[in-house]
Amino acid sequence: MVRAIVLAGGESRRMGQNKALLSLYGKPMITHVVEEIERFTSSIVISTNEPNLFSFLSYLKVEDHYKGLGPLAALESAMAQSEEEWFLVAACDMPFINHKIYNEVFQNRGLYKAVVPVYDGRIQPMSALYHKDLYPLIVQLLEANNLRMVDLLNLTSTNYFSSFSNNINKDEMEKHFINLNYPDQYKKWQTK
Repeated sequence: MVRAIVLAGGESRRMGQNKALLSLYGKPMITHVVEEIERFTSSIVISTNEPNLFSFLSYLKVEDHYKGLGPLAALESAMAQSEEEWFLVAACDMPFINHKIYNEVFQNRGLYKAVVPVYDGRIQPMSALYHKDLYPLIVQLLEANNLRMVDLLNLTSTNYFSSFSNNINKDEMEKHFINLNYPDQYKKWQTK
């Protein structure tokens, strides 16, 4: 019913090296993401244009049909080869994600085509849920070179929600939405 897409195809320009493979607490950053997602769903795909780099992960690796066009292209490629109804996006540079937040995202789907958490006043499309019905619209956006996830969200029925249940504490919320994009951020969390 839900397939998680772990985004591991970025160029990591800001970090200067492949973020997904950086060691954090003794294992690659992407492993932290995958292990937490496994608590939400066992249907996981790794979106990468270099599948051999992730041979240590047992999940299907999917290359983008539209190379170099970012998360929207990854979503298209995962949807194209899967029968699941819903697709959860998770970025490899968010190693502190929490499955409880994904459970809440899923519970808030209702009749919407996209479900996006809002944290600290900002929408979080890299922790969002997208319905398979969006596939034709995603292709249309990619063909028009309109690559922003927010544009997809603006063109469909989207549930933006910011009220989370009490079973998610403040620390879990804050950590879930942390992206490690820069070397100084990575070093900070390496020492914690």
